Amino acid sequence: MLLSSDTPVGISKSIGLAVIGYTDALERLKPDITVILGDRFEAIAFAIASFTLKIPIVHLYGGEITEGALDEGYRHAITKFSYLHFTCTEEYRKRVIQMGEHPNRVFNVGALGIDNIKKFKILSREEVQKKLEKKFKTHIPHF
Repeated sequence: MLLSSDTPVGISKSIGLAVIGYTDALERLKPDITVILGDRFEAIAFAIASFTLKIPIVHLYGGEITEGALDEGYRHAITKFSYLHFTCTEEYRKRVIQMGEHPNRVFNVGALGIDNIKKFKILSREEVQKKLEKKFKTHIPHF
């Protein structure tokens, strides 16, 4: 995507360019299904291309609210383009169903990134100092 600027005009032009690029890629790859995580303008462009090419869309994290941001409109539009919906809470699942999506295709799967917390290795004070090549002046409390 060639983003000419982050103004509304620049973003709108970028969405158009993205739809063209995504359409070319999807036509070449011929996927059976696409998965969209996110609610930014890049994601809506991908949804438009997928939907128009009649490729079923799986949408992750629909039903959430970002009041006052363009992301909210993009997210809800992606929800309407999508066939399967994986939300992170029951509240969001209900919201997607309220938007008219069939309950048999809307699943509360939880926050998928939470699983990474168990695998995440927290660095020790010494490891952080070594990586940053800095010596801390004050004591950092252990939690």
